[in-house]
Amino acid sequence: MSSNIQRLLWSVAFLILIVYLSFTLWLGLTGLLYPYQLDYGEGIMLYQAKLIHQGQNIYKGMYGYPYLYAYYPPLSMVLSAITIPLLGVSYATGRLFALAAALGTAGLAARVVGRAAGSGRAAALAALFFLGSPYIYHWVPLFRSDLLALLFSVAGVYVVWRYPRSRLSFLSVLLFNLSLYAKQSYFAAPLATWAYLFFVNRRLALGLAALTVAVGGGLFLYLDARTGGGFAFGLIYSNVNPFYLDLLAAQAMDFLRTHPVLALLGLWYLWEKLTTGEPLLVKNPRAGAGAIGMIRRLDSNIQQFIQRKSLSTWDFYLVTGLLTMGLAGKVGAWENYFFEPLFVLSLASGLALARLEGMAAKRPALALALPALLLLQAAAMFHTPAVAARMMREDAQANRELAPIVASQQGMILSEDVGLLAVNGKEVPYFSFQYTQLAQTGRWDQSWELGQLRNRGFSQVILEKGTRENPDRYRRFTREVLSEIDRNYALAREVGKYRVYQPAPLWRELSIGFGQEVTLLGFDLEKDAGVSENPWQRAHAFQGGDRLRISILWQARQTPLERYKAFVHVVDWEGKTWAQSDSEPMEGIYPTSRWAKGEMVRDRHMLSLPAVMPPGRYLVRVGLYR
Repeated sequence: MSSNIQRLLWSVAFLILIVYLSFTLWLGLTGLLYPYQLDYGEGIMLYQAKLIHQGQNIYKGMYGYPYLYAYYPPLSMVLSAITIPLLGVSYATGRLFALAAALGTAGLAARVVGRAAGSGRAAALAALFFLGSPYIYHWVPLFRSDLLALLFSVAGVYVVWRYPRSRLSFLSVLLFNLSLYAKQSYFAAPLATWAYLFFVNRRLALGLAALTVAVGGGLFLYLDARTGGGFAFGLIYSNVNPFYLDLLAAQAMDFLRTHPVLALLGLWYLWEKLTTGEPLLVKNPRAGAGAIGMIRRLDSNIQQFIQRKSLSTWDFYLVTGLLTMGLAGKVGAWENYFFEPLFVLSLASGLALARLEGMAAKRPALALALPALLLLQAAAMFHTPAVAARMMREDAQANRELAPIVASQQGMILSEDVGLLAVNGKEVPYFSFQYTQLAQTGRWDQSWELGQLRNRGFSQVILEKGTRENPDRYRRFTREVLSEIDRNYALAREVGKYRVYQPAPLWRELSIGFGQEVTLLGFDLEKDAGVSENPWQRAHAFQGGDRLRISILWQARQTPLERYKAFVHVVDWEGKTWAQSDSEPMEGIYPTSRWAKGEMVRDRHMLSLPAVMPPGRYLVRVGLYR
């Protein structure tokens, strides 16, 4: 009976993980055919791949038009540029490599566990843990560099582990450099490999490290010279994104909540490896006295410890890979900063399960606990393709509607979604995320973009829903930039997740204080003219039955301490109210308590004039109240 339950639990666990694998494959393959941006970072990478294909330099530094520069190494964009003649300027040119990299990385995980543990089931589980994770599911359809960098990192460790005494180990020089030239933060694998070899084969360790640094460093210096310092600026000096411990803690907790059993098995594997067998310190009387003797004894003890514990490069990579979680507190970091921790935990979990299966032969409770743990992990990773399918369907419709509008627009367009410009043949004049980070660290004065907005130099501004009322969500724009958008542009239409703004100077500019916290800077009065090329036509005379939009521009003189409601009332000269709107600013989605000092907010109010409203002159009263 017990064995039947075990087989059932194992079968159900495998079935669920295989279903997750099918989700990942579905999304990865669907992404190859999906012509629009799925992730914020894809558009800029596609645009820069297009520039490389055209023979242009993407490492230009921060000054000079256009205001964008590459801050990732070029490998992913170069591979995309190579395939543009075959696939055109499409996201498939980069997504193809991401999908292949994910599958290749999972294959290496299975290969390592199968060879090291001799268990086909554990090998399959290691691969399924990795590919079935929602973190990989979310990223496998994206034109991003992370999965490609991970593949080359893992492959570099693999060749040294598999061929430690062969010249094939020198392939790691190429593989580690490919990884670092895909994304510069993937240094955990080479450091782990060199650290392990330093105590096992010091000559090989120093040789591989020196050659890797020489090849990678030489290429770095060459590219930096060719780009006039732009390469070093983009990869090193411009990566000044603010770091927040609360962001790190939140993201780390999300990772652990999603992969609790992998973390448990990985830590058990490491603990079991380090605590069984001989103790760490073994006396070496020939080491001598003094500091040099102490160093020699420590070196000898570590070498013996590695040998007695049968440690490998993968054990060192488990440690360095987990440490990379510390980078996830940087603004812009998301699930991609946990790919190395996910891989090493998937690998360690496979190795741990192989060991525990051997122990379970004489422990019935453990034999039942193992598949139960897998079911718990599968439950923690629960996800379905429903959200992705709905999002792609809705975003595709929005992109199709916006495409002719963007393509026909003359002049510069400021778009949060750079992909809208890239796929519609438009130039990208300014990439907001990069310059927002520079501005927030005091390295950029924002004079260019603020000047363009004040002069209404952008013919169109396109933001995503949520950006204006939550500036700190993704930190893609400073409040100063969003304020100038509100002052000089008005929302013309909403298309799916996009908000399209057109130049719209205020009808009247004022400066009326409301207490010590808020100032009224001006207003605009417009009549709903229905669907037209310009949906809001200004009118100076109105009649009963009209729908009015009154836009008020507020400015916070200091950070408001309370949540105020704004009111707009249309009254006659006897004080009778004929139409009114009372709500927190921006239709209730951006309360005053979230405003910052100096911030400007354009607050829209819709009013319907009664059909029986008699002709005459009316007053519009505006104010704030608690």
